[in-house]
Amino acid sequence: MDKNMQAHPLLRPFKRFARDERGTILVETIIFLPVLIWAYLGMYVYFDAFSARNTGQRATYTVADLISRQTNTLTPTDIEGMNKIFDFITNADARGSTTRIRVTDVQYNYTTDLYEVVWSSATRTGTAMTDDDVNKLADSLPKPAQGDTEIVVESWATYTPAFDTIGVSDQTFHDFVVARPRMSPQVSFDASS
Repeated sequence: MDKNMQAHPLLRPFKRFARDERGTILVETIIFLPVLIWAYLGMYVYFDAFSARNTGQRATYTVADLISRQTNTLTPTDIEGMNKIFDFITNADARGSTTRIRVTDVQYNYTTDLYEVVWSSATRTGTAMTDDDVNKLADSLPKPAQGDTEIVVESWATYTPAFDTIGVSDQTFHDFVVARPRMSPQVSFDASS
């Protein structure tokens, strides 16, 4: 028999407990399960945010492409219909997302070296783009050929993460797409309809 065991009989239960490996899986599970759940929720939230952002970008490109192919005169009702298409593509209703778009027809004045708004229409709480607004974006806009215009489509979509404890907070994704009218040099707009 071990001399230490004989010398300290009060320590025997503690030494036996230290050698006993029963229940270690349960203890490890209790320790690591919250970390695993947190990591899984984090991956879910980051993937969901990336997916919402990516879908918003693709929906903005789709709306810009639809508008660039228009041969009829657009109206504010048509622009609101484009916002509904954007909502459908992004699944905004199911996500609880608030969206809006702004469509602007822009031309470049080579004499003044400035961009000018031909027409602009925004949905929901948005405001139309002004000449000052478009010239703040001048570095992001290509210069069209003399007499041609460009369609600028902007979209805003709110994003609320399913779990708020991961580090991703409520955000508004803003996307910006420039498209050249395909069927004519300019897409016409009638604000009175």
